[in-house]
Amino acid sequence: IYLRNYDKAIDCFDKAINITSNEGIAKLQDKGYALVNRGVSIANKSISLYGKKESDEATKCYKDALECFDKVINKNPNDSHSWVFKGVSLEMLGFCDRAIRCYDKVIDINPEFDYAWFRRGLSLDYMGKHSEAVKYFEEAIRKNPNDADYYIGKGNSKFHLKKYNDAIRCFDTVIEKLDRVYHDMSYFNRGECKYRMEKYSDALEDFKKIDDSSDLRAQKHNNVGLCYYQLESYKEAEKNYCEAIKSNSKLAVAYYNLGVLYNNNYNQSDKAKRQFNACLKVNKESLEKYSEALDSKA
Repeated sequence: IYLRNYDKAIDCFDKAINITSNEGIAKLQDKGYALVNRGVSIANKSISLYGKKESDEATKCYKDALECFDKVINKNPNDSHSWVFKGVSLEMLGFCDRAIRCYDKVIDINPEFDYAWFRRGLSLDYMGKHSEAVKYFEEAIRKNPNDADYYIGKGNSKFHLKKYNDAIRCFDTVIEKLDRVYHDMSYFNRGECKYRMEKYSDALEDFKKIDDSSDLRAQKHNNVGLCYYQLESYKEAEKNYCEAIKSNSKLAVAYYNLGVLYNNNYNQSDKAKRQFNACLKVNKESLEKYSEALDSKA
């Protein structure tokens, strides 16, 4: 998963699921872990391809994982790992309030379980409670200062609170001291902060450092285009918006940005209209799929 080779990850988790049986607490836990990670792999793969989660197959994994962890918890109510991964499954299904109750149970059982503090922070962040989320990320970092995820979580919350310098320090820590696997994500997030601070040249440098083989490729080129647009290098902006669309034909914002460029700077209203219509079409398809996902979740 961390190397973003999702097809191989899914294949590995399939084998793990088939190896485990439904008998015994350890077997149930192993199957549950494999199911959760399989669902995460599927969701991440679809995000990298389509810019959104294709939910059906991943949702089934999370629901099956819930069954496994519930069986373990019924036999051992103080199994902190089952509680935390039950929370992860609920979080992935969109039930953040119920996930938080699971993480609170873990923290009651084992206050030193840093991952539970981190996941509680994530759920709060998803719910828009960014200030509260920061406290949980900071506690996770205090307990384990060497996990890149925790700094990225805190940095994202600080970003949402518009505390961009604080966010940049979090991403700097990952880039300078921690896991190289997270460099692309950290450069992207740090670039976003600098862009919001109107430091367009600095943001451009960060976005350019993202590997073109990354699953952030489309978003990278879209953001490079935005920086060039602000720097009035319109040909470079156009080239990068087109590259973003080529990388991910479902990235609606790239069509919109290209339309703005054609309309405002090239005075090509017909070409602009085609891009805006493409943006509307992609957004409509995304909304329809999201509505279907909500129906299946209900």
